[in-house]
Amino acid sequence: AGSRATNEEGANGSCTTVVEAATSNRPLLTKVAADPRARLHELFVSGDKEGEEPSDWTNEPGRRRLLSPLQIHFSQAHIRPEFQDGRSVEETAAQVEHELLSPVCPAAEEQPEADETLIDLVNDCPSGSDGWLLLKPPFPEIEVIEWRIKLRSEDGAPLVDEFGSELYGEKEWYTLDNRRLYCLQRAAAALHPQQVRCAVLVIRQEDGSWREFRKFRTCDRGRTIRVGHREAPNLPRWSWRREVGLPEEELAAGVSLAKPTARRRSGPGSNRAGSLSPLAGKAVNGRHNNEQGSYWGSVANALFFVIVYMALRIVVFIFRRLLQKFGA
Repeated sequence: AGSRATNEEGANGSCTTVVEAATSNRPLLTKVAADPRARLHELFVSGDKEGEEPSDWTNEPGRRRLLSPLQIHFSQAHIRPEFQDGRSVEETAAQVEHELLSPVCPAAEEQPEADETLIDLVNDCPSGSDGWLLLKPPFPEIEVIEWRIKLRSEDGAPLVDEFGSELYGEKEWYTLDNRRLYCLQRAAAALHPQQVRCAVLVIRQEDGSWREFRKFRTCDRGRTIRVGHREAPNLPRWSWRREVGLPEEELAAGVSLAKPTARRRSGPGSNRAGSLSPLAGKAVNGRHNNEQGSYWGSVANALFFVIVYMALRIVVFIFRRLLQKFGA
């Protein structure tokens, strides 16, 4: 079922929207708030209790975003059919609810006093005049990261170019929460072509947990995923594009990434010219002094050998002369 939204201006100048939702019987006209700011603020910005202050990293600006599950990709090639608590992924996908929100009202776009997180969420709302759907899953938000994935062949081996350099894809959204993403994608595919968003938490490389993203094992850049127990034969492969009747995406060729040289490295223990740490400077000076000491030590040993050899020759010569003199 789709929806159609038209803006109306109220008597007091406020902006409202009439959303026409298609049902099996007849269109249902429902007036909803034209500007989703209040609802997004209620869901994601304000605390559960009045006056509650943000206390963790999830409330930092830019950490909470609204993305379409269909633009987030899997990091693995396979998921188990149930969560760790025993819930089926299929049953959980069916429990994902959605809430109809209308487009951002143009007259209310400028609000300098708005919270930065709210501004990010509003900017992520779909553009246009149609209403959109916010997914409300029965589990916490998934964590995502913008990442250049290492390309792999079907057997999992990294792909390389003609020079032997590993190939990487474009920077895209990926997650390690593959089972939860599967549930979100199933819900979004069932609502296609309606615009759909879900709340996500953005993690960054400096957070420390980003190293887990080096464990990617997907062979098609996360576009599909197999569902079932690994030992089972012929596991079904999920693809949201196939589910909604779209052709498979044509992926761009990978690129090799130049590794940074030693001169561009910074931080403790780096050898960057002009910015050596005390420990690194001592190490470099120590190696330099050791090399010089080793050279002059070799010269001294050679001279000592020559002197001892000449002294022995002189002693042998004198000894022979003495033998000749007294023997005569």
